Amino acid sequence: AWITFGLTHPRGSTAYPILVIRGGQGVGKTILSNSVLRKLIDNNSAGVQLFPKHIKDMVISSLHQYVLIYDNVRSFTKAWSDALCVMSTSGSLGGRRLYTDAEESLLQVHSLVVLNGIHPFGKEPDLASRSINIQLVELDASTRREESEINQDLEDKLPSIFRGLLDLCARILALESSVTSFRKERLTSFSRWIATMEKVLDLPTGKLQKIYSRNVRASMLETLQDNTLGMTLLNFAANLPEGHWIGTPTKLLDRLEELVPQRVTYRQTEWPQNPIALSKRLKPLTVAFKSQGLDILFSHSTHRQIEVTYTPLKYGEDLSNSTNSTNSPSAPDKSTP
Repeated sequence: AWITFGLTHPRGSTAYPILVIRGGQGVGKTILSNSVLRKLIDNNSAGVQLFPKHIKDMVISSLHQYVLIYDNVRSFTKAWSDALCVMSTSGSLGGRRLYTDAEESLLQVHSLVVLNGIHPFGKEPDLASRSINIQLVELDASTRREESEINQDLEDKLPSIFRGLLDLCARILALESSVTSFRKERLTSFSRWIATMEKVLDLPTGKLQKIYSRNVRASMLETLQDNTLGMTLLNFAANLPEGHWIGTPTKLLDRLEELVPQRVTYRQTEWPQNPIALSKRLKPLTVAFKSQGLDILFSHSTHRQIEVTYTPLKYGEDLSNSTNSTNSPSAPDKSTP
């Protein structure tokens, strides 16, 4: 779906999902990125690159490449996360024009982006909501092949594969305007694309959409797992007898501190030191919380209060209620965070 979407949507037409490829050493991340994806979507000699040190370097690369592929990504700052979000949805980067003090230079940025690495690196909910995550499995000795053999095999089959992809793209484009997605994630255009792909491939309605929703939800959960406060609140909410709690920020902070070791509460970078800091740290996480079935409402009346409501989500539950579905989706996933 990601490949066909990239082949049919030129720059500036819609938001691109960021493809994140993860796996251990020797699972084929670089070969998949460079030998397969690069040749199918943007066949040039750029190859894979190390993650740049400066945002402008990425912008310059985007002007010359349709697909940016970065290898062995370990981590990046929030500023880099914001830059990747802009690259996904299309935007511009401004700066002072060379040799001037008052003139501004704007560079338009919009490219497909592939990130691969071993370690988790997408820790911002905004980036996670725009990403598709693929986890590669470890290869054993019997299935491992030489890179030259893989490249030759791909070269032999590339014309047939590429023609098949173009035929699929044409069929999807012919029906796309008449199809409505039942599960709209952050990137609504991509949601409709995979909904149309279900129809073209004669799959049960909601099958691919549910997989995509599960993928996004798992990515959002991973951002919370790297946040001590976020996971503490999620565990607190999941164990509420009636799935609901309301009280002041002070009371909520006291309840949460009961769930973590005392040494954690002393770390200012990891834990809020007062109720005001608690509210400030929770607000950027509301989208990630909502993806896990947790809603947080902040009231700013005479007495500040925080309302916590937790409803365990079931994958695809909203799909089964659709009256437009011609085929019932598979049974919802009953797992909770």
